Amino acid sequence: MSISHKKAPIVTDPQVNRAFQKIYDDMNALIDAVNQGDTNLLKKLTQGKSGDIRLTKDSTDNNYYLEGRTFDGWVRTAALTFIER
Repeated sequence: MSISHKKAPIVTDPQVNRAFQKIYDDMNALIDAVNQGDTNLLKKLTQGKSGDIRLTKDSTDNNYYLEGRTFDGWVRTAALTFIER
């Protein structure tokens, strides 16, 4: 289940309203960064910004990978070991 965007409360004081809006914009950016959806779906190589982290499953080798976004693009760890409990 995905986390939906949050809306800032409306406040009459313009400075406080602007501060709330900035906080909620930052919070929604975090929601977008970690809320990428199904690990089996094809991910766009250009999607995300530097510092984002995602878990993906590669359909060619059926392994899971932890990936991080850098200024140069996505980088991935070695295959993760699945531990069944």
